[in-house]
Amino acid sequence: MIAKAKKYFEFHSFMNVNPDFHKKKLDEKLLDIVLKISEYTSYFRVGVWLFSPDKEVLNQELLVQNGVKLSKISIYKNDFPVLFSQIGQERLLISSKTTNPFLIQDEHLKYFSKHKIGSLVLCPIFSDGETIGCFNLEYLDEDISLDFADQIFLTTCADMIGRLFETQKRQIYEHELKERINYLEFNLRRRIDELNQAKLSLDIALQSAKAAKWEWDVETNQCFYNDTWFENLGYRPNELPSVLSTFKSLIHPSDTERVFNELIKYINGETSIYECRFRLIAKNGDVKWFLDRGCVTQRHFDGTPSRLTGIIIDITPFVKLEETKRLSEQQLKSMIASIPTPVVMIDKDLNVLSFSSKWAEDWGGGTIQEFSQNGWIHKISSALDGNSISSEEDYVEFSNGSYKWLKWVIKPWRNYQNEISGVILMIENITERKIAEIKISQSSKLSALGEMAGGIAHEINNPLSIIKGYVDLLKKYSDRQALNLETMKQYLSKIDITIERISRIVGGMRRFARESSSDKKINYPLSQIISETLDICHEKLNNNGVKVEVEVATSNPLINCRPVEISQVLLNLINNSFQAIEKQLGAFIKIYISENDHSYLIQVSDSGPGIRPEVRSKIFQPFFTTKEVGVGTGLGLSISRGIIEDHDGKLYYKENAPYTTFVIDLPKVDQDQALKSSGEYLI
Repeated sequence: MIAKAKKYFEFHSFMNVNPDFHKKKLDEKLLDIVLKISEYTSYFRVGVWLFSPDKEVLNQELLVQNGVKLSKISIYKNDFPVLFSQIGQERLLISSKTTNPFLIQDEHLKYFSKHKIGSLVLCPIFSDGETIGCFNLEYLDEDISLDFADQIFLTTCADMIGRLFETQKRQIYEHELKERINYLEFNLRRRIDELNQAKLSLDIALQSAKAAKWEWDVETNQCFYNDTWFENLGYRPNELPSVLSTFKSLIHPSDTERVFNELIKYINGETSIYECRFRLIAKNGDVKWFLDRGCVTQRHFDGTPSRLTGIIIDITPFVKLEETKRLSEQQLKSMIASIPTPVVMIDKDLNVLSFSSKWAEDWGGGTIQEFSQNGWIHKISSALDGNSISSEEDYVEFSNGSYKWLKWVIKPWRNYQNEISGVILMIENITERKIAEIKISQSSKLSALGEMAGGIAHEINNPLSIIKGYVDLLKKYSDRQALNLETMKQYLSKIDITIERISRIVGGMRRFARESSSDKKINYPLSQIISETLDICHEKLNNNGVKVEVEVATSNPLINCRPVEISQVLLNLINNSFQAIEKQLGAFIKIYISENDHSYLIQVSDSGPGIRPEVRSKIFQPFFTTKEVGVGTGLGLSISRGIIEDHDGKLYYKENAPYTTFVIDLPKVDQDQALKSSGEYLI
């Protein structure tokens, strides 16, 4: 036994004092230990098993037989529950048919049989007080006897392996700790550099912005004021004592209590930051406005503030600008209130800021309720986007179901920073004026119709005479009983055609005489408007020897219009031409339709002497006329131009034309699009 103990002592001495062994990696150290144990003992196989983290699996880390490494295997707790429960409970576990037979299970016997071993010795490996695996030795003999020296040797080998794992863990921890320390040192140095750079940048920024910096020791009331602090008030640096009482003495008397109340509230934790606007009195006596902000930069152990640091900025120009803005807005509101037209000023949230007395009179007080819905919101939104929009005439339905004619303008208003802050609405009720204009227009229309009345009567009398003639013939043949069916059909067909002619004339008169200013605009053939207009006046022109020519130099001209109003303009121009040429031999009126890229041009020319140059600039003025007293109202051309402009067109006198020529310029309508618009293209 002494010899065995000596041999075991040599093994441990070799492993502990061998410097090359301790320089190796963990897996190499384990292999050296297992090989040495195989060399010093007679064990068949020697290995090291390690638990998985959840202790459900034992993985064979290393297994050596006769100096050769074998392939690794794993065993599971479900297959060896008794074995797993015993590891760590005893320093040595011996498993054979005669020793500790309770460890022998079916799977265990299979393992013995497969590897041709008779018994197994397991030594738990402990690391930091935790069982991390076991050191195993396998024998060929079924019976095994271990003396005290063997047991000491095996357990110390297991402990040596455990210490290797502890050493590796410490090395990992030391390496991680060193890396962490290096990382913290690097970050600390970098942070210090950043803070120094930030302090330098802050000092430069404060100097550039003329922002003053201050510090206050709460206990001693000693203060630090930088050079800018003194310069902002007209003092030389450090000209005044750096104490809190200096600051207090410079505060405007009306602001002192408020400033220190804000400081006390912040120190007591009632506010998250100290901030205050107040006035300071400069060295020359000027009063300046400042914005002061600060926070705690040092605290006592009990958490109470010991030092405050802050900046103070001269905001006098901004305060003056704010006052200018306030006065400007007040002046704008006062101006709006005194305007004699209905005007209201609102902000972006549709809150009324100011309104004129006329607005209150027309629209029920200082409210925009009637104009804060439907299409008006879209118009206001457009103005808030920077657009100025308006309408000279707009026929609008109100919430009570009534309709009114309105003239309106919506424009954005801007604050002192040139930012859109709301809109101004001017909405004028022009219903009475519009009704008067409609009556005048209707009167002018009926006047033009009246001028053609004689021709219309003759135009209707002729067809009536024809009808009466055919009726007399029918009676005559009937009395003689000589009327045959074929003759009767011929006479009735001619009567029907003649009645259709009368119906067309009467229908044209009815359309023309109707008040049409509220009609919706529709897509309508221009040729048909001319044909319907000539139905009214053709007979009078023909009876007075005036030749009418119509030439259409374009295909299917189509315009978006109120047909009756365009007919009114044409009839007015034809009437004017007729009055200028009715006593002229060879008189003619020519209507010529052409087109350009964007519009149709209707030229109405006559054989008259033209318009004198000195009156050409006045012919479109209301109540101006070159006719004799009692002939015309002087409103025809004025009303006609208004109608055409309402259709986004132009009406003008064509100078340098060979004959007296007026031109109507109306925008085109896309015919393909018009055909898709059901109910708008009327023929």
